[in-house]
Amino acid sequence: MTSYKAARNLLIDIPSIEKTIFLIDRKDLDTQTTQAFQSYANNDVIDVDETDNVGDLIGKLRNSSQQVIVTTIQKLSIAVKKRLKEGTPAYKRIKDLRVAFIVDECHRAVTPRTQRILSQFFVNSLWYGFTGTPRFDVNAYPAEGDLPRTTEELYGACLHKYTVKEAIRDEAVLGFQTEHLGAHKLNDDDSNEDLSVYETEAHMLQVLDTIINKSQEKLGFKNGRGKTYEAILTVNSIKRAQAYYDLLKRVVNGETSVAVSEETRRVLPDFPKFAITYSVSSDEDNESADLNVPKMQKSLDDYNAMFGTSFGIGEIKGYNTNLNDRLSRKKSKFKSRDEQLDLVIIVSLIQSVVYATDEERQEQHYKNLVIEITEYIEELLSSNPKLGALMQQLWEKVQQSPDEFRDRRVSYVLAEMRKEAIDSVLRDFAEEWCVSLEAVTYTADRYQAGDTDLPGLNNLKNSGDFKSYSAAHEGMPKFKYNQSVKNALLKLLNEDVIPLRDDDYRIDDAAQLI
Repeated sequence: MTSYKAARNLLIDIPSIEKTIFLIDRKDLDTQTTQAFQSYANNDVIDVDETDNVGDLIGKLRNSSQQVIVTTIQKLSIAVKKRLKEGTPAYKRIKDLRVAFIVDECHRAVTPRTQRILSQFFVNSLWYGFTGTPRFDVNAYPAEGDLPRTTEELYGACLHKYTVKEAIRDEAVLGFQTEHLGAHKLNDDDSNEDLSVYETEAHMLQVLDTIINKSQEKLGFKNGRGKTYEAILTVNSIKRAQAYYDLLKRVVNGETSVAVSEETRRVLPDFPKFAITYSVSSDEDNESADLNVPKMQKSLDDYNAMFGTSFGIGEIKGYNTNLNDRLSRKKSKFKSRDEQLDLVIIVSLIQSVVYATDEERQEQHYKNLVIEITEYIEELLSSNPKLGALMQQLWEKVQQSPDEFRDRRVSYVLAEMRKEAIDSVLRDFAEEWCVSLEAVTYTADRYQAGDTDLPGLNNLKNSGDFKSYSAAHEGMPKFKYNQSVKNALLKLLNEDVIPLRDDDYRIDDAAQLI
């Protein structure tokens, strides 16, 4: 309704506008949106037209009717890039149109490059976008020449915001369960938050009490011994990780006001089995080595005693692999309760950089941390260039503007970047092959590396628009189209999507980075 009203009011309130074009990026939404718009227009004074194909779209753009047109970005792109020939009457008529574009899901529906092409063609155009996940500097489009990278750069200043909180209050959407275990009564910008509270033992005990005694349902205690779930506690410094580790040992030994409850012990008498990991250097010239190496060695001794292993300070990589296997519980050996971990405490290295004070940034430990992160990313670039490139881009942003990340989890930012990168290649694929983005996304979400069959292949085939594809690509016989789409998508998934997916949160170098 909101998008319909926007399209309608632009057309009625600005007489000079000849067409309002509502752009979407999925063929199935084309029909749904048109039907919804037409139902609203039945009692209104405007005409809403759908477009069956590229030729139909060109015909509706050429006519003299003032109207709302609902179409896909794929059809419009093909019309502008392939079908309209300069010097023809249709070309001149459509190029000179005074048109307003309204873009649904504008953070992904129209890429900066496509918008640039369309804006250069439609020289008298206005652009409006709807999105629930706008792009800011921290999750911008990848740099590509002088192309815009944020939603504001693409569409201008925000005209209106409507938050999830407001939607829940208005009962426009269903509410959802939230758990807020931090500070209460904060300003909207958290300006009155006292971060020092989180470093007190009282707060840390609250955190551990929540994990140990108030998370039985989340940890799957009802599943029984050997079938519970595992957890990760991420903190922003090695010092804080060590403090949590030492405090948890005291809790287990009954030396604090918080103790493991009888209810917990009835299900798992040995709960919680926990470990810690962070990067250390045994270089005696490293100022942090005097503290961190002995602490880490003591933690390794605890781990070795728990599981009968023999990891030393020079075998952190092997220790992390072993630790991850116990945490993920995929190998048959680690399905036994005796071989399992419940909790791992890890350090977010990049988050440590974000929260470092000016004084700390002058210390040798901080300089070593920067070198360490850089080396990790270089290794990642070698083993997984696509993920490494995203990590490098994120690291550069953190170094340039660390304060921008103070109120954001770096891991969440990277997750957004991964998702946007995957969305981008899937969107480009759907546009190139004239298939439904929803069908492509369904397949990508369910595809596993090494599979030769594609989940949802029939839906993908049914969504294909061979007429639109053949209009832009000559020489492809119709009988080869579906197989070509399948082969191209298999290649894309294995080469571009799988490397960016994060199916397992591994306790390895990449995980510790964020």
